[in-house]
Amino acid sequence: MKKNESSTLLLEIIRRNILSTVNEFRNNTLYLVSENITPVELGEIIGGEIVVVSGNAKEKESVQHLLENILLFADFKTNPNRPAQGVVIDSYLHPQTNSQVSELLIQDGELRVKDTIFLNGKFAQVKMLFSISGQKITTARPSDIVQIVGLNISAELGDRFLVINDEKTVAKIENELINYWEKKKKLIPPPPSEKKNVNLVLSADSQNSLEALAELARKKNTPNFNFSIVYATVGNLNSFALDLTKITNSTVLIFGYQPPPKQIEILKDHNLPFFSSKIIYEIGEKLDEIIIISSQQEVEEVEEVVGTALVKVVFEFSKGNIAGCQVTSGKISRNKRVYVLQGKEENKVFSGEIKSLESNKVEKNEVSAGQECGIVLKGFDNFQE
Repeated sequence: MKKNESSTLLLEIIRRNILSTVNEFRNNTLYLVSENITPVELGEIIGGEIVVVSGNAKEKESVQHLLENILLFADFKTNPNRPAQGVVIDSYLHPQTNSQVSELLIQDGELRVKDTIFLNGKFAQVKMLFSISGQKITTARPSDIVQIVGLNISAELGDRFLVINDEKTVAKIENELINYWEKKKKLIPPPPSEKKNVNLVLSADSQNSLEALAELARKKNTPNFNFSIVYATVGNLNSFALDLTKITNSTVLIFGYQPPPKQIEILKDHNLPFFSSKIIYEIGEKLDEIIIISSQQEVEEVEEVVGTALVKVVFEFSKGNIAGCQVTSGKISRNKRVYVLQGKEENKVFSGEIKSLESNKVEKNEVSAGQECGIVLKGFDNFQE
């Protein structure tokens, strides 16, 4: 690495990691450490591992001491001949392309284009790699700060990542994650019984915007009303976020960017309430509106029958039976709750969701009266003709 490149990198690391405050607290370093560093990463002055150097930037006080401490880490060795691992230092949406940009610090190993990154329980391939100065590169080594465009994984400052290129290992981890999320979906806590509650899914253009949005929602809470943040992400909502929105009956708030038409279409198709704005006070007004509407509503569910179907034949398969049906009235919609009635007295034997809905071997969102279709239900296959 050239001298000027090394100096630029050093300044960049200092800029992103320095702990600063107003001069009134300069003699209370212990208070600053406890307020700004998590218990897991305590400063060395109170038994941790992080170097804490107090000083005054304007008066250039203790700058030499700071540089000496930084140079102590120059002797630490890394292995560049292994898959990369490191930490996220920033995440935001590109203002022109609306693509998610993730900034990573490589702490060990070498990161290459087409590597598979594991971050926050998700895998993604590195398609484009840029240096901190914006130059397109193909590899990055320890101590490099890189920008990855289009990773599409929600990440926060301090989240760790590693590269896993073995396909069998990736497949095994993905299967374990699917089982984990399926179990987690069933463990979503119910809202407080005596307190009105509205679930929120938050999306913003940067981590700072996301934190501001979450803080705004928390400040709106009262002794009689509560906003519960069930999911928060930087950038466009992924399939998991949309599924979680449906399961928890959440309202989606999007701040700081214009969501793409495809995402708006998905939200509308699934009847998911959402609000988008680049102005924070408009988000605040929307939250106030939600509080008023929710406080006026009586908690009462009224079910309406939108369609019925008769099971004509049952196709048995190892992965789940398929009910060959004739739609007798209305329409059968994939995103509606279904009931299975059996016997002369039409006893209710199942209540749940449609896993698959097909007509003429084509996947459908809905099938109208008079048409035939194949139905697979989630958690039920004991169909009767």
